[in-house]
Amino acid sequence: MQPMLTANVPLAGFLTAIIMPQWGPTMEEGTIVAWRVREGDYVEAGAEIAEVETSKVSNAIEASTSGTVLRVVCEPWRQMRVGGLLAVLGPADSDPSEIDAWIEEHDAWVEADETDCGMTTGTLEVGSKSIAYAEAGAGEPPLVLIHSLGADQTSWRSNVEALAGGRRTICLDLPGHGKSTFALGRGDLAQLADDVGAALDQLDVGRAVFVGHGLGAAVALQLARDRPARVAGLVAIAGLGFGGELSREFVCGLRRAERCYQAASMARLMFADPVQARRAMLDHRPAPGTASDAKRQLDAIAAAILAPGVAEALRSALAEMDIPILAIHGALDRVIAPPQALPTNVAAVLIQGVGHMPHVEAAAQVNELVAGFAAEIA
Repeated sequence: MQPMLTANVPLAGFLTAIIMPQWGPTMEEGTIVAWRVREGDYVEAGAEIAEVETSKVSNAIEASTSGTVLRVVCEPWRQMRVGGLLAVLGPADSDPSEIDAWIEEHDAWVEADETDCGMTTGTLEVGSKSIAYAEAGAGEPPLVLIHSLGADQTSWRSNVEALAGGRRTICLDLPGHGKSTFALGRGDLAQLADDVGAALDQLDVGRAVFVGHGLGAAVALQLARDRPARVAGLVAIAGLGFGGELSREFVCGLRRAERCYQAASMARLMFADPVQARRAMLDHRPAPGTASDAKRQLDAIAAAILAPGVAEALRSALAEMDIPILAIHGALDRVIAPPQALPTNVAAVLIQGVGHMPHVEAAAQVNELVAGFAAEIA
């Protein structure tokens, strides 16, 4: 649900962070060659404000909102990691102390985002594809966490530490997402489920409890249908196939979210809490959005899951499952509306006051629900 990192991030009030963008999934840092503006200058949306060089390209950063350059944080010829703060835009009369506090919040959030929770990371070769993963903890059966459309494994950072304290916990990047290969094959649920199963074979995972968000829940459900011995239980968080139809506004917005106002709109669609939406805009994980290859993969997956009959097939499969299933949904979800009814074999929890990201907005509650559910599965 996140775009490839854009250079402008609107935050509290009317301030906008100018950050080192990510032009392609392998970009890790860039160098400011020259600023075309100075502190105190007023810039219009679309104006080129800085020149950046990377190991592969030279490009310009544009301002996507109009405002005054309040702070230039990164001096010319300094290397800056992707997501690093370069400058701040906002109203000319902004309080300097509020700008300082805002910069401190930005730096603290980026530092927290980079914490790996002690996870081991790696890449698995599945045929012609590379599947990125991270894992921590010990205990059987393991938990396998599968992210939503346009996200990646880092979307579980509010959950991994708590869950890995009780059992082995594995996060995967689906093909076309995160650090995994862009190669998809068909890109439908059956293909994605096959890829997940093959990756887990390499990790010597037999039977597992799956936790899926959005698309990830549908992939886990497909895997349970195709390889029932693999899935000991399933937790669906705002799961595709467990609630209303996937919002086409969300899918279309996700694909075109290249500029900050578009990405900010996506964050507001996903989160009920505006503070969480704001923090989501600081998230600098790579995900489909600006790279043409990534967009093609996102298009392929979206077309497959929105194809006629897919939603009905998921609901049919859900009713036929003979495994423990827990569905967690946010009452204010605008991406996949909360379910009106679920089959009797599905336990359901509706969390008030949260949207499409209950595992972020209500992380402690979701962690407790998932851990309790897994503990009951031998």
